Amino acid sequence: MQLEEDLLETAQRLLQPRNRRGRPKQADLRRAISTAYYAVFHALCRMCADALVGMSRDARNAWQQVYRAVEHGCTKDRCQDRVIKNEFPSETRLFCAIFLQLQEKRHAADYDPFEQFLVKDAEQVIEQARMAISYIARNQMDLKHRRAFAVWILLRKRKQKPAGNSTVA
Repeated sequence: MQLEEDLLETAQRLLQPRNRRGRPKQADLRRAISTAYYAVFHALCRMCADALVGMSRDARNAWQQVYRAVEHGCTKDRCQDRVIKNEFPSETRLFCAIFLQLQEKRHAADYDPFEQFLVKDAEQVIEQARMAISYIARNQMDLKHRRAFAVWILLRKRKQKPAGNSTVA
């Protein structure tokens, strides 16, 4: 079982009340939301490593380096970039839209002490996480698009110099 599947299972389990009559505690709902986001994040890390290094894990160190290179903030910026809307297939755009929503919900769950969550909020986040993960799955998106998306997520865009301002060294 992949880590993201385990994380989604954990998130779902956190929604079960601790006793038969009660509801889950706010801490459990918050952890479920955060855990669902991390399932999506780890699925993205795995997709990037598989797309760029390969799934055989023969080059374990390189695979791990790509996996660990994915950054939350950079991914957010790249998912918001207009290039996503213009140059990537619908699966990628849908993944990005959900990723951004889940990241906001995770921030609220992890950092906003006044935010209150309902079971249905956490259930919705878990379902969105499942959908996002399905959009970047091998059987949903072909290898060339997974590779392009991995490069887009991992490599920072350099600013171009204005035309006519080139210097010769």
